[in-house]
Amino acid sequence: MNSEIKYKKINYLLSLFLLLFNFLFSFPVFSEITSIEWLSLKYDKTYLRSGPSRQNKVLWTYKKKGLPIKVIRKKR
Repeated sequence: MNSEIKYKKINYLLSLFLLLFNFLFSFPVFSEITSIEWLSLKYDKTYLRSGPSRQNKVLWTYKKKGLPIKVIRKKR
């Protein structure tokens, strides 16, 4: 009898957890944040800079067209 109560309690807690997990991560904001988008380089020579403007320091130079780039943030 005691193990049956324990089993029901675990089953209840697991169901509650799954319900909350589904509720929290079903919002469009979360899916927008966690969406993974890949693009490719358009030119043979592309600069990775420390900021968004051309005045920022060049950190890395890509010298091959078509390399995959993971988008981590977009300007709105």
